[in-house]
Amino acid sequence: MSQKDGRKEGEDQMIGAYPHSIDPKGRLFVPAPFRSKLGNDIVIAKSVIGDCLRIYSAAKWEEFYQEKIKDLPQIEAFEVSFWLTSNAERARIDDQGRIAIKAGYREFANLKTEIVSCGRGEYIEIWNAQEFEKKQQSIDMNKVREILMKRGF
Repeated sequence: MSQKDGRKEGEDQMIGAYPHSIDPKGRLFVPAPFRSKLGNDIVIAKSVIGDCLRIYSAAKWEEFYQEKIKDLPQIEAFEVSFWLTSNAERARIDDQGRIAIKAGYREFANLKTEIVSCGRGEYIEIWNAQEFEKKQQSIDMNKVREILMKRGF
């Protein structure tokens, strides 16, 4: 199915995994396929699952935040909003395609030198390369196959 702008649905999805490294100043290179979809204004957020960081386009962050928070009961909205907003920051991708990751965020996700940028559809995740590999190995492929087969894949 086509969208109004002529692109096929799903073309804006960020997919794939790209191994690379963080430089000594805490900067990482954002792979070109992701940069073209993120734009220059981004939000870096600590993942609620732990182990990694999430990077959203600024527009997608606003959309995500509004959709996920607005219908929660007030006390839940306060707690969730507090956690999300205090564990995220706005940033820009520089002219060389890099973003600077603050030390506290690198520590949260155990980002040392070798990392993996992983497309997750509407956002990307930044993983420590070893943790990414452990996560890949921990996936129960029989369960994944079963779920996908039920969905007609």
